[in-house]
Amino acid sequence: AIDASGAALEKLCSRMPTCSDLESKAGQVPEVLAGDMGEIEVSSLTGGFAEAAANNPEGQLSATPIRTDVGVHLVMVCGKRNAGGNLPTAEQIERRLFAQQLDLIGKRVLRDLRMQATIENR
Repeated sequence: AIDASGAALEKLCSRMPTCSDLESKAGQVPEVLAGDMGEIEVSSLTGGFAEAAANNPEGQLSATPIRTDVGVHLVMVCGKRNAGGNLPTAEQIERRLFAQQLDLIGKRVLRDLRMQATIENR
């Protein structure tokens, strides 16, 4: 069964599918099913799927089949994006923390001045 599955996947690979026509080309090969997994974080994938998704170039089927209890699988990554792209740099974080410390020091100084001040109303 594994040899037959491998042969079916090789037949699919020979058709050079792209992200836009993967499901239709997979439908032309008996015993091959294709489905869109949607947008998924690599960290949520298990087994060989995470490695294939992380290392596979965009628009290409994974070179090594992934064997599971359900069958033999190939992965095609149609797009990647970095979820942490808007993180501040170390310098920005340092400046923010420094500004917070200065603000606290300023508030303490004003509080101490108010406590020591003698206010006269005329």
